[in-house]
Order: sequence, then C-alpha cells, then structure tokens
Amino acid sequence: MLIVEDDPATVSALRMLLTRKGCKVRVARTISDAFIELRDVPDVVILDLMLPDGSGVSVLRHVREQHLKIRVAVTTATSDQEALAEVERLSPESLMRKPIDVIELYRALQIIG
Repeated sequence: MLIVEDDPATVSALRMLLTRKGCKVRVARTISDAFIELRDVPDVVILDLMLPDGSGVSVLRHVREQHLKIRVAVTTATSDQEALAEVERLSPESLMRKPIDVIELYRALQIIG
C-alpha cells in the first residue's frame, strides 16, 4: 500500500490504522516520489490531491493510462469543482473529503467488507 500525502500527522495516522489491519505501508510525500514508488506497483494508493510539487491528479492519470491494477482512493480538502470533476473522470475507487472517514476508506480499498 502506498500513501501519497505530505501532511505528517495524516501520514502517521493512516500508517498506524493501516498497519493494524495488516497492510504493508510505504509513503511518498511528493508526486516525484510517488512515481518512483509506483514502479513496484502497489495494490492500493491513498492519494492526496494537494502536494508540494503539484496535483495528485497526475498520479491517478498515470495509473489509469498505464492500466495498472491499483485501487486508488483520493483524499482532499479542496472544494475546487473543476479539480474534483477531473478526478471523477479518472474513476478512482473512492473520492473522500478530509477529514477521512476511516471505515469508508477501508471499504473503498476492500480492507474490510
């Protein structure tokens, strides 16, 4: 599982919650780092849209264009309707507003039924 998130508190909380569910977690704090981590093709990506080096949409677009078998949950605090519409066109498994509902996240990523 790959968490693409630059906020240390969010990374820490997600890592703890997902590790407790038995997930092996890697972290990328930038888009550049995410592309490096995607080389190992994780099963799941939890993707923030607002990253220091650009929009997480580029990561989701790459996953879809390369037909990678990766489940993607997008998390965001943005209310930019244009950005959200672009995300929806790329069909993530889930698009969640922050703060993240952990149960919704688990379900979206098929961590629980």
